[in-house]
Amino acid sequence: MSGTETAKIEVWWDMNDCPIPEGYDARRVRPSMERAFEKIGYTGPVSITAYGDQTKTPDHHLLALSSTVVAVVHTIAESTRSVMYRDMVEWRGQNPPPATMMIISDQVEGDFSWDLARLQQRNRYDLFQANSMKSRDDLLLVYYANWRWEQLLEEGGAPPPVANGLSSAAMFYCKSCNFDCQSLNKFRKHLSSYKHGMEEAINPPDTRLSCVTKTWARNYPATPQHATAKIHVLWDMIDCPIPEGYDARRVRPSIESAFKEIGYSGPVSITAFADQKQTPVHHLLALSSTGVDFSHTLPCATLCKGLNRGLGTLIAGSLTFFIEFVANDSGKVLRAIFIGTAVFIIGAAATYIRFIPYIKKNYDYGVVIFLLTFNLITVSSYRVDSVITIAHDRFYTIVIGCGICLFMSLLVFPIWSGEDLHKTTVGKLQGLSRSIEACVSEYFEEKEKETSDSKDRIYEGYQAVLDSKSIDETLVNLFIVL
Repeated sequence: MSGTETAKIEVWWDMNDCPIPEGYDARRVRPSMERAFEKIGYTGPVSITAYGDQTKTPDHHLLALSSTVVAVVHTIAESTRSVMYRDMVEWRGQNPPPATMMIISDQVEGDFSWDLARLQQRNRYDLFQANSMKSRDDLLLVYYANWRWEQLLEEGGAPPPVANGLSSAAMFYCKSCNFDCQSLNKFRKHLSSYKHGMEEAINPPDTRLSCVTKTWARNYPATPQHATAKIHVLWDMIDCPIPEGYDARRVRPSIESAFKEIGYSGPVSITAFADQKQTPVHHLLALSSTGVDFSHTLPCATLCKGLNRGLGTLIAGSLTFFIEFVANDSGKVLRAIFIGTAVFIIGAAATYIRFIPYIKKNYDYGVVIFLLTFNLITVSSYRVDSVITIAHDRFYTIVIGCGICLFMSLLVFPIWSGEDLHKTTVGKLQGLSRSIEACVSEYFEEKEKETSDSKDRIYEGYQAVLDSKSIDETLVNLFIVL
């Protein structure tokens, strides 16, 4: 055992997202969590902190939670996530691994997920989550278990016997006023006081999430366990190309130097992703001479644009037919009003959808084509009797465009990897023969006649062969696929 199974377990519970169900005995919350952990082999002591607007929590729930040593924190609903995360970061600084963390919230995404993922890279804790919604896969965080809140509450069985009074370890906190106490009456009195109301009104807790890793930026210092670990660099040469006039042999030393400045001295491997046919040969040779691997990726911009264009046209055409069907029997004036309103609403919606990062990255071109096609067919349908005629013309235009692109790419100006492989193989054989010729000539010449030119010829010939492995493998694989 690594020690994590018996280490302490800290639970942060957002009561706004995951409230206590009506009729549920709040004394069962702790036993339910402890039973769930025991089922998967975690037997360490469990500490639970419940966050929420406690002015809306019934007294019997607060008493029940306190009787089972659950700390209760009051904060306004809008700042629950930021306050909970701030306490989480503070706890991580005071409790190094091995330890276990559990987050009960529906808002573990965005900056929260990204920041916590970077913290996990530095100090890795066993991480669990529970939420009230259907479990979702997180691309950044790795959870050891992910429960539904309602199912988690059913793990505990019967509630523990009622203790006389409150536990000595049970605490109530007000994050708005930095107030704490062990008496529910004092806690309620504080929340209803004038001082508390003024403090929340004048200095409310910050609702913005404080991302502690933003300050790391390029100066993320190496921890001892990672200082000499291997480093793998994935380089997109399309987004980050080699500047014109830059010596590509300096790429690896520059990357290694940047890592060493912040304490990383492990072996560096670099893989460059790009359409290698579009990369100059001297760049490929220079990178290959410094041990940079290549991965040839087919350019998909044309294919993606074609799919986006087709999808946008199909959706726009279908929507236009629907609007035409609805407006067809409404009279000329009402039809014009209906079409104008539809163009405005759908155009505005599509324009704002383009601002969504995921849509802008993957489907921006398709949304633009949708707007153009929809407006063209919808507005034209007001003066043209048959919308089908316009749709046919639009469809034929797309088919003609795709046909011309395929014809040019396959027949007029084809680019075949087999031809490139043949040319590079011939070039390397010629370079190797020149290298051997120069080597033999130098061997039989007198020493005083040796020149640097002959050495350059020897070096250039065999170096071109030694540095071509990754390029040849890429061309061969692509040739087999094609």
